This record gives sequence, structure tokens and C-alpha cells, in this order.
Amino acid sequence: MNNPIVYVPDIPMDIDEDELATLIQTRVQTSQRMKVHNVKCYSKLGVAIITLFDDNDKNHLVANVQSIVLETDLRTTISFEDKLELDSYIIIDRNAMNIPSVNEVAQHYTKSYKISRICACKTVSDQFPNVFRIAFQKFHELLPAVEVPSFKILGVSATVYSRFDCNFFEDLPLPIEDDEIRSAIAAQIGAKQLSFRSFYVQHNSRTGSGMIVASKSEKKWAKQGFLTINGLNISRKFKLSYRVLVSPVPRDFDINKILNNRLFINYVVSQKLIDDKLVIELQDFDHFKFCLEVGGFGIESEAFIIKPHTVVSDPDSCELDALNWYETKMQDIVPDVTTIIHDYQHPIFRFKWNAQNFLKQMNKAAAIPAKGYDLTKHLLRVTVMLNTIGTLRKKQYIVDDTLVKLKLERIQTIGYSHQSKLFTRKTLSQTDFQTPYPKTTVQVVEEDCLVLYEQLVAKGH
Repeated sequence: MNNPIVYVPDIPMDIDEDELATLIQTRVQTSQRMKVHNVKCYSKLGVAIITLFDDNDKNHLVANVQSIVLETDLRTTISFEDKLELDSYIIIDRNAMNIPSVNEVAQHYTKSYKISRICACKTVSDQFPNVFRIAFQKFHELLPAVEVPSFKILGVSATVYSRFDCNFFEDLPLPIEDDEIRSAIAAQIGAKQLSFRSFYVQHNSRTGSGMIVASKSEKKWAKQGFLTINGLNISRKFKLSYRVLVSPVPRDFDINKILNNRLFINYVVSQKLIDDKLVIELQDFDHFKFCLEVGGFGIESEAFIIKPHTVVSDPDSCELDALNWYETKMQDIVPDVTTIIHDYQHPIFRFKWNAQNFLKQMNKAAAIPAKGYDLTKHLLRVTVMLNTIGTLRKKQYIVDDTLVKLKLERIQTIGYSHQSKLFTRKTLSQTDFQTPYPKTTVQVVEEDCLVLYEQLVAKGH
């Protein structure tokens, strides 16, 4: 009968393996008063395996203890788990003339590293056909590749990334290079440069998407929910979407006629109509690519163009509209200027203002009866504030194709004390005081401020 095993998935990687194994064994034995058979550390994987004598001790560590402080001085904590995530990635040279199939990758891994069975293998995305996820069932199946991660598949170079995570990023600012993404990650986690052993980065310039394969030991990166690049925060995703833009869609046109067209029927995941543009998410990359190659189609007397859907890569040259802000990115922000005001490169500070687009959104929001708090109107007000702040920072704006430069003067503060003299003392009678108005009436109204402004203007104020 095999001894019970507990996994430690988060060991420090800067301590000698034997020294760390002794430290873990001593700490567990003294703090939990249990016997430990042995501890084996694998620093390249960031993993330790604790072999115990008793199943009750295993259950106690995993269910009750869960984690302990390994070194008080270094504030190092380790956790205990009964299972270990073993998913790894095999990445083929992206410049290879022929990318091996899934079966060829799995079979050559088995043959090269002499393991007893063929592991399950699949591509991570159609946009990155040279990247494969391989699923191990037992810890020893991935160990041979830890020391020798490179091997050949039909003469093509392949590299194994053992116990790594894979995330995707959509709508990257274009043009962009892999090195720019690596530099952005390094800056985000406070590193001078990224280790090629811990990170693999690849982007698809056609779709504007990126993929980052990172070691599970890179804790700082694992905590990041987004990638910050060129001032943009791009959320990480576990799978990519394939979206096309169909336009122009006439007002009152039945979009079901488009969705039921032979190009799209049975391939649509979701759709959204934004002004005269229909954004369609498709099921797979092959059909996405096919639609772009077709480039357009006709229904009755209407002609439609198909383009890839991407966010604006140069907000300075674009006006605020429904597609790039009001009905997309604006919906994701918190209606509070303080959450964005310090992000100087945020697109909202850089877009050109278009009054007609804003009024269209306000009229659209006003047409929907709101019960209590109106989030959409609040977001629209915040949009005005943020874009105005951007104008003040740029010290210029364009109206009717005319560039207007702002002459901003700093506010001067003059301090007065009890010794200050504002003017020569003079006695005035009550009749000498002149006021611009005979009286001022203040009315407190619980109403949306923009609605109230509109009412006052209509009354001639």
C-alpha cells in the first residue's frame, strides 16, 4: 500500500531544494506533531511532495491546516493540497512550414520522454495553431520534460512548458510586437526583464489578440487580472472570441435577415446592433476567416461590408461614438471620475468630442423610463467630465474643424490675516449699497441635473 501524499504547490524557488525539504519537514513535524516520511522539492516546478505515514494526517493538513507560515522572518507561507494541477503546454516553432497534428504531438511526447501512455492533447486556439495543451494524470509523466524541455516532432522544434497557465488578451493596440508585450508584463510585475523559462508570449497581428503562457510559480503575474499596455488595461480571458462587423445596417432593417443569411446561420454565438453596425460573434476561427475573405454580401437591395471587429488603436484621431465608447467600453467603467482620472493614457481623455453623438445617447437614455437611480445617465455625465478633463490637459480642442487653444492661468491664492488691510476705512450708509437683483430665490429639487438644466433653458434662463 502506497504512503499518503500531500502536495505543496507554492514553494519558494530561491532556496536550495534539499535545504527547503528539510525546512518543510521540520516545520510540519513540529507544528502539527505528525510523522513525515520524506519531502521532495522540485524548484523548477515550484512544487514539493510530502509523503506521510497516516491518511488521517493527510486529511488534517489538507482540510484543517490548509496553510502554514514556513519562515516568519521571510513571511513565507506554503499551502497543502491533495491534488495538483498538471496541465502543461507544448509550443511548436511558429515559423515551421508544417505544424504537427494533435496526435503527432501527443505520440512524439510519449516516445521522446518514454512515458507509459499517450496523454490527452489539444490546440489552445485556432488563432495560435502552434500551441498545444497536454493533460497529465500523474506527476511523474511531466518530470522528464522539466530537465530537458526541448524535443523534435518530425524535424520541427518543440518546447514543453510544465505546469504553466495560459491566458488570452483581445483588442491589443496595433501595431505591436511580442517584445512590447513582454516589456509591459515586466513593468507590471516590477521585473527588469522576463525569464524565457517562465513566460512565453505570442500575438496574432491580424486579429489583434495575444496569448501569454506563464509559470504557475509567477505569483505576481497570477494576481493580475489584466495587462496594462500603452495606457490601456486589457482584461485576461480564458478563451478568445471571433467577432466581425457588418455595416451599414439601415434604420428599421430586420437584422434577422442578416443572421439567417447562409454566411452566418448556425455560426452566431451572439450579436449586438450599435447604430448602423452589427457586431457578430462567430463560433470558430475558420468561419471567422472565411467571412473576412468573402468581405461582403447583399440582401434584397442592400449591400453589406464585413470587417474584423477591433477596438480603436489610435483614439486621438477618432470621435467618441457608440461603437468605441457609449455602448461598449463605457458600460464597463465605474461612474466615478476618481477611478480613471490618474490613468493619463485612458482613451476617454484622448477621444475627440462629438456633440451629436452625445445628444443621441442622452435622447436614447431619456426615452427609457428609469425607476430611481439612472446608471446610464450617470455614466454619460461622467463621460462629459472625463473628456473635459482630457481637453484641459491637452490645452486645446477642435470645434467646427477649427483648433481652439486654451490659455490656462493658474489660480492665485492670496492669504489674509487679522493684520491685513483690504481698503481704507470708510463709513457707508445703507442707501449706498447696490445689489444686482432685488432678491434671490433658492429652490431645492430632487431631479437629474441635466433634465433640470434643460427645463431652465426652455424657460429662458
